[in-house]
Amino acid sequence: MGLFYLLTPYCLIRSIDAPRRRLWLASAVACCALSMGCKAVAITAPVVVLLYDRTFLAGSFREALQRRWVFYLCLAGTWSVVILCGVARGVLNPPDHATPTVGFGVQGLSSLAYARSQPGVLLYYLRLSVWPHPLCLNYGWPVAEMTPAVVGFALVIAALLAGTVWGLRRKHWLGFAGAWFFLILAPTSSLIPIQDIYFEHRMYLPLAAVVAVGVAGIGLLLRRLTGQQRAPALGRRVLAVIVLILSVATILRNHDYRSRVAIWRNVVAQRPNNLRARFNYGLALAEAERTPEAVEQLRHAVRLNPNHADARVNLGSALLQQDSVNEAIEQYRFALAIDPQHALARRQLGDTLLKEERFDEAALHFEQALGSDTPADADAHLHCNLGVALTGAGRTTEAIDHYRRALELDPDLSDAHYNLAGALIDTGGFDTGVHHYREAIRLDPTSARAYIRLGNALAGAGKLDEAITEFRAVLQLPRHTVDSLLIARAHFNLGNALANQNKLNQAISEYLRATQAEPSYWRAHYGLGWACERLGQTERAIAAYGQTLRYKTDHAQAQTAREALLAKQKKSGSP
Repeated sequence: MGLFYLLTPYCLIRSIDAPRRRLWLASAVACCALSMGCKAVAITAPVVVLLYDRTFLAGSFREALQRRWVFYLCLAGTWSVVILCGVARGVLNPPDHATPTVGFGVQGLSSLAYARSQPGVLLYYLRLSVWPHPLCLNYGWPVAEMTPAVVGFALVIAALLAGTVWGLRRKHWLGFAGAWFFLILAPTSSLIPIQDIYFEHRMYLPLAAVVAVGVAGIGLLLRRLTGQQRAPALGRRVLAVIVLILSVATILRNHDYRSRVAIWRNVVAQRPNNLRARFNYGLALAEAERTPEAVEQLRHAVRLNPNHADARVNLGSALLQQDSVNEAIEQYRFALAIDPQHALARRQLGDTLLKEERFDEAALHFEQALGSDTPADADAHLHCNLGVALTGAGRTTEAIDHYRRALELDPDLSDAHYNLAGALIDTGGFDTGVHHYREAIRLDPTSARAYIRLGNALAGAGKLDEAITEFRAVLQLPRHTVDSLLIARAHFNLGNALANQNKLNQAISEYLRATQAEPSYWRAHYGLGWACERLGQTERAIAAYGQTLRYKTDHAQAQTAREALLAKQKKSGSP
């Protein structure tokens, strides 16, 4: 916007003595239209160009319009860009379903309150133009009340406006500089409410006038202090010092932008009661896996605004990282009480309840989340998770429908293939279930659980050799990609398959490897005891059953088998 805005008067200036005058004027019109297409602030460009023409070129409005009336008619026509882009309607008459952040439909901020706040904003812009420190990404500028200070700010701005009008009447360049400043800021610093009262980037283009006045003022001062001859050399030294100081300040400021955490920490340090800063700082900390700090910031955001649903949802997610499950669920429920249509809160709450095996509640929230507007891939995961919840609730037939729907939306969703396979096998669809397990493995070749479940299905169908192949496939995966419990399960299931083939010594070896991978895996200890008992290795069997009872104290079969072996040992007189 700024580039094309500056090119608009530039092209007019170039047209004055250029042989292709009309081409330059046409370029000015095109740049003006492009500027408005970038950002609606450029709506003031035709007026600024006319003021420039009147002040520096034509000498009067009448003369400017007489010389270039077609040009100004075309320039005024560029205002249609703002209308065609829908900006004018959004500002003047926002649609009922929208929650506008700019325009007369902004909630909780009247035109009068916004205008009352702007004199202080404009003076702060000017202060930062002289020395740009401290800078802040998001000021969270408060709405001003009618106080003596606000009246004082307004009087200063009124004086500057009066000086601008006086300068324009006298065709002085300072008058045009003032008009450049006030006109460009008029759309964002007058009566049109904008949710963010203050933003530094609104000052970037008006700053050109302030810099021009400053440079001219310094030049005039140096000429008066040192004379016409010495002023240029001294001016270069002053320029070098200013450039050096501002370069150092720029480098220091850039340190604040090295990461999201750094920039939002800077904002929080300057504006501790800035809700947006606390919220975004919390998100940045969570993304950086600094969970305790993220929880602290998000709690602060919730204290600043207890009705901030997004803050509560993200606080819930951070609490989950700390295993504070019940408190996370509470935050999700708070968010839904604030906004019952909050799809993310529904999904997160459903996921949390699913992990807690509260399947009926999880299914309810997933079903409600499906009614929201979400991307297709998010819907696929949602259908998949709903299927898991329905499976856990014993509603397997409904679960199958949702797994199939998930695969319609995302055929490459390996979790949907995996869960559908289990549901189909449980309902008698063995062949189709095996196919989906193989699809899950094709899409995720490191999925140990898919190999294990496929092996179990094949073993259950009596296809022991095929099952053994799948269990061994798990053990060939890179160890850093497989959880130790899954490795133990693979060894255990492989041992079961070998035991079913009467290869008890090999089975014992696998059970032992399972206990080495996960010492607390009681099933492997029990399998070891069973196999040793069959081979007559009484002492090993008694020890294995004892380990089973150590990790699962209520294992009745292990208890009975161990007592029987001990009794038999005592009866035979063995030590």
